[in-house]
Amino acid sequence: NYGVMGISSPTNEPPPRYEAADWTDSKGNLWIYGGVSPAVVTYELNDLWKYEATTNEWTWMSGSSIPGQARAYGAVGVAYIAYTPGERGRCINTLGDGADNLWLFGGSDGSGRYLNDLWMFNTSSMMWTFYGGTGLNVGGSYGTKGIASALNWPGCRYESDASWVDALGNFWIFGGMGQDKNNLFGRLNDLWKYDPLTNDWTWVRGANTINSNGSYGTKCVSSPSNDPPARWENKASWTDTCGNLRMKFVGQPKKLKSFEHPITWIKP
Repeated sequence: NYGVMGISSPTNEPPPRYEAADWTDSKGNLWIYGGVSPAVVTYELNDLWKYEATTNEWTWMSGSSIPGQARAYGAVGVAYIAYTPGERGRCINTLGDGADNLWLFGGSDGSGRYLNDLWMFNTSSMMWTFYGGTGLNVGGSYGTKGIASALNWPGCRYESDASWVDALGNFWIFGGMGQDKNNLFGRLNDLWKYDPLTNDWTWVRGANTINSNGSYGTKCVSSPSNDPPARWENKASWTDTCGNLRMKFVGQPKKLKSFEHPITWIKP
């Protein structure tokens, strides 16, 4: 029950879905976007919702109540009411910045194509802004490891669940199922940093090819040669008080086994 856009109501309820994008703002409100609807005919949604725990009410904030809407990109860095990420699911790289803007990266559309576009939703103006992306089902442009460039961009991917914001406001993403520098599709273990001030990506760690076995090194000992194996659906990740990423590897690696212990890896 969508109700009226922008108006909360105790009768509003989002349609059922899974693998939606989600964020929490500074007021403790939950935001969700899109996802895959488990209907008779599976389709991707394109609606944005806000849930306020203090009132126990949902508000339909943006997007269409009709699934399967196309993307409308517009100019890079320009907000406009008609711009929209469109239908997408499995978009787990979702981050909120200090200004309560909601960011999302990648995912998949209703035609089974994979995305690498970057979007920001301003919760004050209620408009989306497109920040770039190279297309559908395309590989990454890695550049030189550790060096930011306007030419760098991660390849299309979905289910890259490990993402976080560091103390300086940079966005970080790790791995997922997607395409490497050679446009081959598989599991990834690449680590990327995005600077929202410059709109530049940096390939920081990991392989630029699919299905890497990584390197465990010695348990509890950090090393510049350590890298987690390639994986997707890595849903257990968090940031500690020092700004370090910690991940419990219960996702799906190359050999489809589960990793049940956290390992020392990298300090941003």
